[in-house]
Amino acid sequence: MSTNPTEATARPVTTPSPTEARGSLVLRVFAGICAIGLLLAITFLFALAVIGWVPIARAVFTPLITNSSSEFSGVAVGMTTAVLLLVPIVAFTWLVRRHRLAWGWLALGWAAVIPVYFWLAWDEPAIRRPLKIEEISPTFPGAERSYEVLMRYSSLTPSAEAKAFTQFKSTLARTSQGPRDAEKWVEFLIANRAAVEAEWTALAPQRQWLAELNAFDRIGDLTVARLDANVIQFNAWRTLARSAVAIACLQAIDGHGDEAIATLMPYFEISRKLEVSSRTLIRSLTARTVLRWSVDAANFILDRQPVSPATRARLGAALAGGSSGAGARRLILIEYPTFASVVAALNLAERSLSERNWLLRGPLALLSRFIVNPVATVNRYGEFLYDLAALAEARAIGKLAVRSLDFAHAFIRHPGPKNLGGGAILNLATPSFEKLIRSYWETEDLRVALYARVTNPRS
Repeated sequence: MSTNPTEATARPVTTPSPTEARGSLVLRVFAGICAIGLLLAITFLFALAVIGWVPIARAVFTPLITNSSSEFSGVAVGMTTAVLLLVPIVAFTWLVRRHRLAWGWLALGWAAVIPVYFWLAWDEPAIRRPLKIEEISPTFPGAERSYEVLMRYSSLTPSAEAKAFTQFKSTLARTSQGPRDAEKWVEFLIANRAAVEAEWTALAPQRQWLAELNAFDRIGDLTVARLDANVIQFNAWRTLARSAVAIACLQAIDGHGDEAIATLMPYFEISRKLEVSSRTLIRSLTARTVLRWSVDAANFILDRQPVSPATRARLGAALAGGSSGAGARRLILIEYPTFASVVAALNLAERSLSERNWLLRGPLALLSRFIVNPVATVNRYGEFLYDLAALAEARAIGKLAVRSLDFAHAFIRHPGPKNLGGGAILNLATPSFEKLIRSYWETEDLRVALYARVTNPRS
């Protein structure tokens, strides 16, 4: 028997088989993937939590994703971003060095993270205030024909004539004068009579288009509920209406009251036709703008020249009808179907990536569910709009302003990581409803007053 202590304590050295080595490598690679995935998952949650709950970080990022102006520099944004990324990485590195990322720790980390992601992705089951665009403006027989004529001057499918019109330079576009300031308006028209009359003549093709459109009893709107839907060109209507107002006022200055009102009549008539079947805010506001300018011009004319009873009757017919309260309510709700349709189908990948970045589409599409809860976002906006619609209909503009202000600041006042992107979308998507409704009712008051003036024989 050997007495050599080295020999007595020696143990055989075993070399792992190729199969065992490959298995060990696979486990290490899998553990690395799990660890990296956990790091990314925690980093994302950490960023959402900090932006959602820490006032300083929220104050830095809020101006970047809302309508408010930013008082923070790019350095502040960069430093905050660096903190959001570095803190989880440093903490993760410390855990690795402390050997705290064994399988048990990885399992515990994922067990804690996964429920949070389920909570972030959870959405409300159904839209509580469904509203179809067809309810805003139903189709009717012949709508396609009038809509086709209307959309010759559109943003996406302009006719050749409309494309050429984009180069038109209007004399009236260079002035802020109008019939409401009668003295300065008269001075401007007399000084620029030749240019105003030349512009009216040059607009003969556009005036012919408007006459063709006004020949329809109703003007259809077949706009689809999409963010990139085809809409009318506001510039064409602005140029035509301002030119008609200028010519009509010149005719009144020259002593031709009936002729002046006749020049304005198509704009009164077509503005009402545009608005009553509108599906978009831009079309409704275009109609309101044309009506407001026409009312101001009609008052300018009636202040200077008498008009015949027949002309008064025709103008009164164009001004009559309609429900002011219902119109205000409709103006609030008009783009809600489009908003609901767009948000319900929201996908960050489709919104932000080109075809060349198709590999990132899947991850970003998944990521969007943790940032935006579409149904909850639509429901929140729907409740807000229906509240505003009731206030607008009742002409409670002060209460509407307060409600709008509270909603606009909700993104800042009600923090939290849940549906963070939805709050930002609502802030970006909400127009200044107070200004819209205030302007709407001001125009309605002028319309009603003008109607009373032309239908009252003593006025």
